[in-house]
Amino acid sequence: MHVGNTRMIRILIVLSSVLLYFGLMDSALAQQEETNILALLQSALSTAIKTFNSQNQPEAILQLNQIIDICQENRASRELTPDEIKILSQAYDYRGRAFYNIGETGKAQTDFEELIKIMPQYQLDSSMVSPKIVGLFDKIKSGLVGNLAVFSTPSGSEVFINNSFLSLTPMYSTDLLKGEYVLEVKHRGFDVFTERITILANTPLEKEVTLVPNTGACVFYTVPSEVKIYIDGEFMGSTFGQAPPECATLAEQYNIHLEALSAPLRIDYISPGTHRLELRKDCFSPIVQSISVEIKVHEYEPYVLEPSLTSIQVNASIPGSSVYLNDSFKGLTPLTLKDVCTGKYTLSVRKEGKGKWFQEIELKRGEPQVFSAEMRPTLTYMGIINAREKDQAVVSRVNERMATILSSLNSLNFDTLDEETANQIARELGLPLSSLSRYSASGQDLDAKRKSGILAELGTKLNTDLMLFAYLPDEKLQRHVHLELFSRYHDQGDSYKLAFSDQIETSTFVAKMDNRLQLFSNWIGLVAIDTLLHEGIVVVSVMPGSPAEAAGVKVGDIITKLDNDPIVRNKDFTSKLNGYKQGDTIRIKVVSVDSLTQVVAIEVKETAVEMPRNSPKYFYNKAISELKQKIMVEGNQDLIHYYQLNLGICYMHYNNWQKAIEDAFSQASLPSQPGISMGTLNYYIAVCYQNLGYSDEAIKFFNLAASAPGATLESNDGPSVEFLAKKKLDEFGQR
Repeated sequence: MHVGNTRMIRILIVLSSVLLYFGLMDSALAQQEETNILALLQSALSTAIKTFNSQNQPEAILQLNQIIDICQENRASRELTPDEIKILSQAYDYRGRAFYNIGETGKAQTDFEELIKIMPQYQLDSSMVSPKIVGLFDKIKSGLVGNLAVFSTPSGSEVFINNSFLSLTPMYSTDLLKGEYVLEVKHRGFDVFTERITILANTPLEKEVTLVPNTGACVFYTVPSEVKIYIDGEFMGSTFGQAPPECATLAEQYNIHLEALSAPLRIDYISPGTHRLELRKDCFSPIVQSISVEIKVHEYEPYVLEPSLTSIQVNASIPGSSVYLNDSFKGLTPLTLKDVCTGKYTLSVRKEGKGKWFQEIELKRGEPQVFSAEMRPTLTYMGIINAREKDQAVVSRVNERMATILSSLNSLNFDTLDEETANQIARELGLPLSSLSRYSASGQDLDAKRKSGILAELGTKLNTDLMLFAYLPDEKLQRHVHLELFSRYHDQGDSYKLAFSDQIETSTFVAKMDNRLQLFSNWIGLVAIDTLLHEGIVVVSVMPGSPAEAAGVKVGDIITKLDNDPIVRNKDFTSKLNGYKQGDTIRIKVVSVDSLTQVVAIEVKETAVEMPRNSPKYFYNKAISELKQKIMVEGNQDLIHYYQLNLGICYMHYNNWQKAIEDAFSQASLPSQPGISMGTLNYYIAVCYQNLGYSDEAIKFFNLAASAPGATLESNDGPSVEFLAKKKLDEFGQR
């Protein structure tokens, strides 16, 4: 390397220093530049050594001058790295030898002195260097350098000279420049030894140091082994193995089998004072106590941990479902598990193609638990779609609150979507998940068909039925969150504005989310109304073939009591009736039109009850998912058809007439009978066709409905399908 190249190195180093000083070079770039400079310096040194070995001493001196000048300039502004010190030392070595070779002995002596000051431990290679030069170097060194050796109890202590680490003990003879130093010897758990020392030229100094302990040590034995030890909440180690034969006396003293006793575990460096000791092992009851530690070795009597087990019984609405504890398969329902380790688990019950149920549980020692798993839809909280635009502290607070609210649901499994999974799925779908929400500007660009397909695919990828998006509106005080609930089976969302910090409002929201479908109700086959003319309620309708008709109840009768409870209003009668079970017998006191009073016994039966088309009590997407779940798990085909009827009514809530027909009504077939029946289904199909603009099909199905006497809507006591269908036909001019 020529002098011009080393000047380039010098310029590069100076420029790098300026950039670093003014903060114009980031740390990664600075590190890269430092690596490049070091490589260039090493290359320049290699070139100078080759020149030296070629006997061209003057040229070698010029090349070495550049390297030494650059390193010394950097040394004036910062501490050199070990690699840079090594390069600088070698440069002084070769330049000193070059000066000696050309007769410049004074300059050689000066370079050797600088070399020794930089690195007192430096030695010339006597096999490669002239004895005369080695002699000169050693003479100079003997006038500048002394020796220090340090031995300590305990060994392995750290030796510091003037706050700079030198070695671990035992530290044998180490060269130091003559002068005054502060010697420190340090070891964890011991007081620091400090002493001022004087290093004399060509004179050895040996120090023997015994450190004074300032901590205690504790020795633990446990039964069983592999018990984790915590002191003040910090994990300190685990017992292990089996106690050695010399512990036989200890085992006998505490009536413990030697093979059951762990090997001793010594924990050092515990500060004096009172500490909280915890011993933990899975499936055993923990031991927690206070210990007092002094500056000595404490050996404790063996700690014996008691097994902590319980049993659980898992039943499921679908026998033969798989049971998992923390994703570990345990068997099929109905299942009883004995000797289950206590602790917190995720208990899940799954049936392929039928659904799942999971719940966070805590098992306690000696407290058997029974779990009844009913397959239910899963709700995934998708997070806040405008989180990046909001204060992250507020976002975290809202997300934590939403997790607390949603985890209290009883009718849904609850899960959250992590960011990594969300990003991966978004890449696979080719669009951000937030675009599904109406609160996202990009969400307006998705047509219903594409949105429906994405929701279905998303439900499959997440193994979920419902997806809940959140949006934070602009508020000075963030009190509300806008929620939008989607079903994987439907493209329109349910919206809800929630005051997430208001306990009353959150309770209302949870009640609405948890509102289970009431698809059947107690039924006796009469309809009554309130009256102000006399006590009791007046019967205005008695269904043919109903329990009320069989008991002799007639239109115009007045009901005054139900099982000795006075009846003032119709809602009281309905409320009390719903408190009975199917098959129960009730007794009602009735006053006939001719003022005859009698008590009649009526058997309570059951009526199908339709989903209301528009009720504020329901999230209809949740109802859709619940009905889909019921259709998957139900074995009774008649009930499946009834669930499909209600599924279609849910789609009608969204005015999704096409999906109501294709995904629900066309799959259903109900019996031709009074009450909720085939006439009911035909009426709803006709309404959908009418709203889709298919008049011929609408008229066809209204005619079928009109020819179904006794068919009703809402319940077996509801409005007459025949009457409503004929009114519709009148609108079409068909009667």
